[in-house]
Amino acid sequence: MRRWQAMALGVLLAVVVGCGGQTTEVVATPAPTPAPSEDQGVVGPTPVAPQNNPPRLTLDDERLQETLQRILTDSPEETTGGGFDLLAPGLGLIRLTRDPRFVPVLVDMLGIPPYSLIYRQHTGDVLDALTGEDIGVDWFTWVEWVAGHPEMETPPLYGWWKGEILSQIDPRFKDFLPNDDVPHTIRLEEIVWGGVGVDAIPALDHPTFIPPAEATYLTPDEQVFGVSINGDARAYPLRIMNWHEMANDTVGGVPVSLTYCTLCNSAILFNTSRDVGEPFSFRTSGLLYRSNKLMYDDQTKSLWSQFTGQPAVGPLVPENIRLDILPVTQTSWGEWLTEHPETTVLSLDTGYDRDYLKPGTEGAPYSDYFASPSLLFPSGERDTERVLKPKDRVFVLTVGASGGGEEVKAYPLDLLQERGVVNDLVGETPVVLVMDAGGGVRAYERRNQEFHLADGPALTLEDAQGRPWQAAAEALRGPEGQELLRLSGHMAFWFAYRSFRPG
Repeated sequence: MRRWQAMALGVLLAVVVGCGGQTTEVVATPAPTPAPSEDQGVVGPTPVAPQNNPPRLTLDDERLQETLQRILTDSPEETTGGGFDLLAPGLGLIRLTRDPRFVPVLVDMLGIPPYSLIYRQHTGDVLDALTGEDIGVDWFTWVEWVAGHPEMETPPLYGWWKGEILSQIDPRFKDFLPNDDVPHTIRLEEIVWGGVGVDAIPALDHPTFIPPAEATYLTPDEQVFGVSINGDARAYPLRIMNWHEMANDTVGGVPVSLTYCTLCNSAILFNTSRDVGEPFSFRTSGLLYRSNKLMYDDQTKSLWSQFTGQPAVGPLVPENIRLDILPVTQTSWGEWLTEHPETTVLSLDTGYDRDYLKPGTEGAPYSDYFASPSLLFPSGERDTERVLKPKDRVFVLTVGASGGGEEVKAYPLDLLQERGVVNDLVGETPVVLVMDAGGGVRAYERRNQEFHLADGPALTLEDAQGRPWQAAAEALRGPEGQELLRLSGHMAFWFAYRSFRPG
């Protein structure tokens, strides 16, 4: 590594260690500027301002690659005072092009050290010159600005550039973005570094489960992700999933991945079986798209959207895959155990040395994030409608075949908690949703029947004839053995649902 890069990274690591950061969890936050508060002005899709300057510089592909390579490798001149001259030759050439297609290139530099440190002010100046904006060095706002300009093209070789600049942090990032022709369904310019390297948040592979009596580390009120398939009930405590975010497992004979994006507060269970070959297994790439984790599969190194279960970048994109989403219940351990006394639960013996503290306690990961209304990373274009606050929790209900024709709807948890039971339509499908005492939500088909809460055991509903129905893990069961299918759904923050399920 060149001396100026080493010095810049040394300063960055000193800041992280000085702040007492858990380097096994988050190495650094790439955004040098805090996220805008809700009271700040909205950054809208302002048209790119024309530049009334002399004829602009044109770069052919060869000279373009040379220019971008200079940014990656050239050392700025060291001044006599020991600092660095912020005017880099590569940036100077980009400014002379007056070509707004270079905006994503410069925004990448603002979000990735050491370029965000060495070239910070000059990069902001060039961005303002190319766009006519006055945003300066605010990386967070620039990423949202780019998201608000889907019509803007990127320069040739941008896919190559993205892989190259990310590989300065972790060479394995280049595996996901090997060249300019990598297939993708998302805008590469909105992919950002999430502060960790590849696999820095290690996935659990077929972890050990124990009987409830041995799970003395759990308290009745803390959250777990409950899964029940073919009579096999398992609990994945939040305090463990906060550290790993992925569990590749087999439940009830079905290969699954429980994927948890802490930033979106979304735990989604996917059926990972394939028609041919071994089931998919997933891991953390260290990259984000609209504040949602991009996971990758072991088999092809394709990047996947955790929120939708679809390949987003890489060799699997042309196959048009969408994983089936299975029901998962996020509720309290006490509630899950009452409903499923036969359940097993994750052991603390995961093979990793982690402080699996109860969420919300001092030292537990993400405690500050969940207590704050702000986001750590951009989530796409700013929400101008303000239907809900970004971190309001919703239950995302998915109806229909995962291969196509899906209908998706979100229900604010405050509404469900107030009503207890909601009868609704999603598309043309009649549904009923019920919340348990631990805050868990389940949804079922209702076939034009109306249900309401009944007196008696927990999660008991009554139909219009007063007959009791039990809201079980796999179906809504009637008094004469009738079963109404449970529907797939999961919790999430509002901003994530809005970003990935527009409309």
